[in-house]
Amino acid sequence: MNQRKEWEEYQIKVSEVLAEFGFATEVEEAIEGARGRHEVDVTARIRYAGVDQLWIVECKRWKRPVPKERVLAFASIIDDVGADRGLIFAEGGFQAGAVRASRNSSITLTNLTDFISNSANELSSIKVSGLTRRIAELENRFHSIWDLDAAERTRVNSRYIGPESFGLKQPIAVMACLSMLKNSLEAASFNRWPVPYRPLVLQQDFAV
Repeated sequence: MNQRKEWEEYQIKVSEVLAEFGFATEVEEAIEGARGRHEVDVTARIRYAGVDQLWIVECKRWKRPVPKERVLAFASIIDDVGADRGLIFAEGGFQAGAVRASRNSSITLTNLTDFISNSANELSSIKVSGLTRRIAELENRFHSIWDLDAAERTRVNSRYIGPESFGLKQPIAVMACLSMLKNSLEAASFNRWPVPYRPLVLQQDFAV
């Protein structure tokens, strides 16, 4: 029987940890990017707030710290495949240049112990990202109403079943709700609690 190598065991462990938090994972998946094909150590997919998220993961079971060049190369892969986030798991740590290269980016540098303890924050980040995208999509759909001619705009408005504005069923109320949502998300991201919210109960989705 062939025994797995340490780096293979490490990939599997990382995959299992991500799966425990609700991700659909795959080890050593080949992903087509805009500029070529990439062999990814672990892929992790999840759906939050109606938005599909793809994380790609590199697993470095090294005894030495990961250098900056490895982080920059990984950033290029993230961009090429259109991943939402990249994680590098490394038990040997990271060089100072690697840490600097990951700042203000979608790359998280971690190890198994730290990721497990901080995973709640990571998953919250996904949810906020998904909600932010949905808000932007709804805003675009709302603004598209005003590109319609008067007759079509009247027809669309007649189908509106969303929240009320000053007791009237008007689509403009959607913008007020979206503005509140954006403010609440911003407050939550900066850990400013309590966060106001407005629950909505709709009979069906509003569609333009």
